[in-house]
Amino acid sequence: MIEALNNIADKWFNWELAILWQVAVLIAIVWVIDLLIRKWAWPQVRYALWLLVLLKLVLPPTLTSPASFTAEIPFLAQKAVRVQTDQPETTPETAEVAEPVELLAAASSENATYYEPTPAETEVEPALANTAIEPIAPVAAAVSLSWKAYLLFVWLAGIVILLSWLILRLLGLRREHLKGDSHFQPPERLGEQLTAVAKRLDLKNIPQLILTDRVCCPAVFGVFKPV
Repeated sequence: MIEALNNIADKWFNWELAILWQVAVLIAIVWVIDLLIRKWAWPQVRYALWLLVLLKLVLPPTLTSPASFTAEIPFLAQKAVRVQTDQPETTPETAEVAEPVELLAAASSENATYYEPTPAETEVEPALANTAIEPIAPVAAAVSLSWKAYLLFVWLAGIVILLSWLILRLLGLRREHLKGDSHFQPPERLGEQLTAVAKRLDLKNIPQLILTDRVCCPAVFGVFKPV
């Protein structure tokens, strides 16, 4: 169980690390382009640029373009690490000592005398000959959770906390919307402006507008019936 958790955490860490550096590079590129076109570009173009970051967060990090210069970064890093690990660590001192050691081993093998045991030494007592030797079971090493597994647990806890907070906020806004309190209804002036803007945009349905003190900026609430 612990080994499986460690494997899952390792795969998750590699996945998140790839997403992190890819999104960081994309944010830097989009930010520079946004600074260059801010004075003359339409707001829709700038919004579309920043939506690329959201699209990249949705797509898997393994989905890359063959023409992308960043697609070769992981392979170059792995190649550099492989070259460093394959090189033997030899020093001039060890190279000089290697040859005398080999000569000494060859000389000792030529002059070696072999010892042959006597029949008395090879005899086994009858009591010991009939006893079966039980194999010793290997002692399994204790496996503990890796730091990546603990990091995965923290990440999952953060998702649960943020999702719970978001659901509570949305439920609170929905309760206020269902109350129909006059305090949260917009004045007539805002309603007239909303109708005029909807006609200019050729909207079939005029969106509903409410006021609330739970948000500090204009926002859209709801998916099927946005407010």
